[in-house]
Amino acid sequence: TARSDFDTVLAVYTGSAVASLTPVAGNDDIDTSGTSWVSFQAVAGTTYSIAVDGHGPAVGLVGLAWTRGGSDFNADGLSDLVLQDSTTRQVWIGRVVGTSITSYSPLNTPPSGWQFAGVGDFNGDNMPDIAVRNVATRQVSVGFVGGSAIGNYRRLVTLPLGFQAAGVGDFNNDGQPDVVMYNAITRQL
Repeated sequence: TARSDFDTVLAVYTGSAVASLTPVAGNDDIDTSGTSWVSFQAVAGTTYSIAVDGHGPAVGLVGLAWTRGGSDFNADGLSDLVLQDSTTRQVWIGRVVGTSITSYSPLNTPPSGWQFAGVGDFNGDNMPDIAVRNVATRQVSVGFVGGSAIGNYRRLVTLPLGFQAAGVGDFNNDGQPDVVMYNAITRQL
């Protein structure tokens, strides 16, 4: 819920009726910012429900960010977790085995003012690359990952006024990563 403007509580459930929902994952504040995040291994054919609530009396606009698939940085056949330290901007890859993060590896830090936006194979080399966004300039750039470092960043696009990069995925099924744009005022995607 990093793009939400209030202190959130986040949960994921399976089930088709409210009275019989089964919890899959939940979180109330990963850090002092009020941001909540969850990670779970999705099963094909399973429908998941996502619940976002305010901690105590907190209310506001919800902003979700997610990464799915395509994040296997060490080519072990398992998706890895990408984290960015909000203070230092350092990007880390968390090696995930089952439901545990077994180790962290640092990647180089994006330039000042840039934040992690998503993961996708932008250059077609079958390795995940890191998309970053600059809120002030609305630019989206990609850093090509090789080994344990992010190579030079290349600007992809400058988003229209009022929009931010909200995530990356292949939303039109053309085999190429797409950048999701979100307008927090109009709630347009």
